[in-house]
Amino acid sequence: MIEMSFVRAHGRLLAAGMVLTFSSAFGQTYFIALFAGFFRQEFSLSHGDYGGLYMIGTLASAATLIYAGALADRMSARALGAAVLLGLGLVSVVMALVPSWFVLLLAFYLLRLLGQGMASHVSITAMVRWFDAHRGRAISIAALGHPAAQAVLPLAAVASISQFGWRASWGFGAVFLIGVALPLLWWLLRAEPREAVEAASPRSGRAAGMRQWGRREVLGDPLFYAIMAGVLAPAFIGTGVIFHQVHIVAVKGWTIVQFAAGFPVFAAAGVLAALTAGWAIDKWGPRRLLPVYLLPQLAGLLSLAFGTDPVWIFAYMASAGITMGFSAAFVNTLLVELYGQRNQGAIRALAMSGMVFASALSPYVLGVLIDNGIAVETLVLWMALYSGLTVPFYIAIAPAISLREAA
Repeated sequence: MIEMSFVRAHGRLLAAGMVLTFSSAFGQTYFIALFAGFFRQEFSLSHGDYGGLYMIGTLASAATLIYAGALADRMSARALGAAVLLGLGLVSVVMALVPSWFVLLLAFYLLRLLGQGMASHVSITAMVRWFDAHRGRAISIAALGHPAAQAVLPLAAVASISQFGWRASWGFGAVFLIGVALPLLWWLLRAEPREAVEAASPRSGRAAGMRQWGRREVLGDPLFYAIMAGVLAPAFIGTGVIFHQVHIVAVKGWTIVQFAAGFPVFAAAGVLAALTAGWAIDKWGPRRLLPVYLLPQLAGLLSLAFGTDPVWIFAYMASAGITMGFSAAFVNTLLVELYGQRNQGAIRALAMSGMVFASALSPYVLGVLIDNGIAVETLVLWMALYSGLTVPFYIAIAPAISLREAA
């Protein structure tokens, strides 16, 4: 698991990573979706219309992230992270005042770029830059900001909306980002290291003689796309379920409060999975864990499809939380081992943009299917089938990954 001596030695760096991943919540679907009903009512949007706006904004952010993500290779985490948090806070102000669907579209673009995209990207890229032997653990700890936000913010937002309204709730978010998260990050990284704080390990991506891939080379590598075929699934599926949570709970006969109450379970499962994944990846490497990567997600989707009692919300949330908690350390460590450490900001931006792209398609595609009468249970079973098919697929490509790691 996680050694406390490691945490004590590098607490400021790890905490800075957590501040960024926690703050990314304001651009994540599970948070934005809590306001879906208000957006649709305010601007007279159908499920498909709303999903289309969200898709356009997210696709534009994915395209931008390919280039903006490379800034993490050239700028300090302190400067870039502060700029991202400031921008995210200012966009939250726009959300509090949004006057039209067009401004909502622009706000979606910036929230997705700065929140889901850059805040998480700066955090994880910094962990890759600073750590070697304990990279998996470092990424897992930094990524704990995600489940922490998932445990706190949905219920806080629901309570805030009921008391103060949805616009004021975005204003509170802006105050947090600019007044708390930004100065805290600036203080934590006041002595930011310029290079790795650990010696290189054999699988570090910095080892002597290891090829250091560039972005164009990765784009021409078929293995990258084969790996991404499964890696993109949690982004597509998780975003789709959370984005359409209002419709799903209505169909299942549940309430949005019951669904929101599942987020702490999601968060707790994510924390345990992240801590376990960091240790397992540092011990065995990500390749051996690849085939079982999406099995928890498969179990959760089956629970959501066939469950009728609200208790199945918690089963789904726990399973989805395990997959998401495992993802951060797993995906990022695998990319370093395959492509080297030197250009990880640019390379990870490719993977992140793919995830953002998948999360953009999901709300629109599922929204159109819902508008055309496809049952929720059917949609969920289709996604479960895809998750299950990744097991034999990843087993099939394992030899190619082994050859690449040995090169």
